[in-house]
This record gives sequence, structure tokens and C-alpha cells, in this order.
Amino acid sequence: MRWMKCVCLGLFVLIAAQGIAMAAAEGARPYQINNRVRVELDDNIYATEDNPQESMKFIEELEILLNFNLPQTYVSLRYRPSYVWWEQREPDDTDFQNDLDFVLNHEFSSRVSLSVVDTLRRGEQPDSLSEDNVVVKNEDFYYNSANGTLA
Repeated sequence: MRWMKCVCLGLFVLIAAQGIAMAAAEGARPYQINNRVRVELDDNIYATEDNPQESMKFIEELEILLNFNLPQTYVSLRYRPSYVWWEQREPDDTDFQNDLDFVLNHEFSSRVSLSVVDTLRRGEQPDSLSEDNVVVKNEDFYYNSANGTLA
């Protein structure tokens, strides 16, 4: 019986996704998937003024975009998880970061429009200590920024 619920839920999600895709502009795919691999040299991995330590940094980043361009409305959602590995960072040599961006633009008439933009970030950083205070604590941070405009 449990597998039947999973199958029904999966079919519902598939049908709903097709309906949304059909509502998007004709001939355009509403999604895009990108993969990026970068190699960088970080010359000061702990952000200290004295005795900076450098390390190679390897970044694997997946990007999933959903864009719906309807007659009066544009909706965009972007999710970007990234995995970072440092060659010489002790004791924790990996980070996992998540970025989520949401955009909604709607035109009520030729003179009235609404725009909403939200950005959410979650990341991990090493503990960075300066002489007087702690710069980063508990190895993670959250950042959210929301903007709305009615014009």
C-alpha cells in the first residue's frame, strides 16, 4: 500500500510539472541544468593578517534554473548547491554551500507592476579568530535578502 502512495505522488508531480511546462512560452524549456568545476588558489584561507596560509581550492557547483515566462508574469527560481574542497586546510577541508534565488515579476496593467526578489544563502566557513573577536562562529551562516517593488 505504501508503494501505491509513492507511485500516485510521483504521477501527480509529473502531471503538475507538465502542466506548468505547457503554460510556459511555446518552444522554450522552462528548466536549465548547468554544472561548473573550478580550481582556484586561495592565498589566505583563514583570513588572518599574520602568517597567511594558501591552498588550492576545488569547487563543484550544480545550478538548476526554472523560468516561466507567462503573458503578464515572469517567475524564476535558481538553486545552486556547491561543494568546496581545500587541499591544505585543517581540520575541516570541505564546505557545502547552498544558494536559492527567487524572482517574481507581474504586470497588472501597462502602468502597474509588481516585482519581488528574494535571495537565501547558507554556507560553511572555518572558524576565523582575530586578536580581539571571533569573525565566524559555529562554522556556518545564513543570509537572506528580500526586495519588493510596486510601481
